[in-house]
Amino acid sequence: MDMKRTMTGLLTAFLVVVLASQSLAWWGGGKPKRPSHDKRIEMIARRLKLTDEQKKKFLAHQAEMKKAMLANRKQVKEVGNKLKAELKKDAPDRKKVHARINEINELQRKMQIRRVDSLLDLRKSLSPEQRKKFRGMIGPLGENGHRDRHRKR
Repeated sequence: MDMKRTMTGLLTAFLVVVLASQSLAWWGGGKPKRPSHDKRIEMIARRLKLTDEQKKKFLAHQAEMKKAMLANRKQVKEVGNKLKAELKKDAPDRKKVHARINEINELQRKMQIRRVDSLLDLRKSLSPEQRKKFRGMIGPLGENGHRDRHRKR
């Protein structure tokens, strides 16, 4: 009888674990999967119904932006590593710390300007109908210039 109860308990526990893991896998582990950068670019091109010429320019421009973003991230990481190294010192130099923070901010500011310029360049090449769709795709921006993901639409 005791063996039967133990086996039933083990079987129940096993089934609970299997079903729970399957449901988590099915639901994506609770985190929505964001499409890759390239898929998002393709989705934008498709939703805007870009002409072949527009799409070619758009994809070339986005490839250039992607390269610039990667270079920018690399620079920010390098400066960030220098900042961390300075902060790990027993007596960090406050001026060097501030200079590294300013350098990171400047790199990020330049990249943000480049992103906005990229959007403005794209908008110039769109028809009025496409621009209207594009503005809707960008959606309402919050006070900080980013989408408010928590606001109900």
